Amino acid sequence: MGHFDELIVTKSIVGSSQINNRRDDYYNGFEAKTADFAAAAGYEYTVNKADGCAITLPAAVEGARISVVLSGDVTSNTTTITAVAGDILAGYALIRDEADAAANDFNFFAADASDDLIITLNGGTKGGLIGDRIELVGRADGWNVRAVLSGAGTLANPFS
Repeated sequence: MGHFDELIVTKSIVGSSQINNRRDDYYNGFEAKTADFAAAAGYEYTVNKADGCAITLPAAVEGARISVVLSGDVTSNTTTITAVAGDILAGYALIRDEADAAANDFNFFAADASDDLIITLNGGTKGGLIGDRIELVGRADGWNVRAVLSGAGTLANPFS
């Protein structure tokens, strides 16, 4: 028998109401950005600004969601995502080294969850290439971050 010849589902862990609720994560819609902006909860943003972009997060509210996807490479300066004072970033960035020929060459970086307020993408060692995705979920004292990024060179922690 092959790996996928037979699949038996014994329990559904995601009901239809849970699937319907997922589409409400970005209930305000989708916006394309080519200049610095203040993000708002409930949006998914595509960002295409080669010379860097300053993105300011709103005050965190538990359960609020914001998604940022790069639709172009950062080629000069940096793109930053900055939380307001007191809204600590917690979570991770998984960065794939595009310069390394080895398959699945990823580096894992965690926010220290004590004083990090900024995510910096530089188009190289800290991510910032087309397709990079950062998801932020609000909690009572800040933002949880899940970032899947691509970089090149000696990869570095994008959190500060």
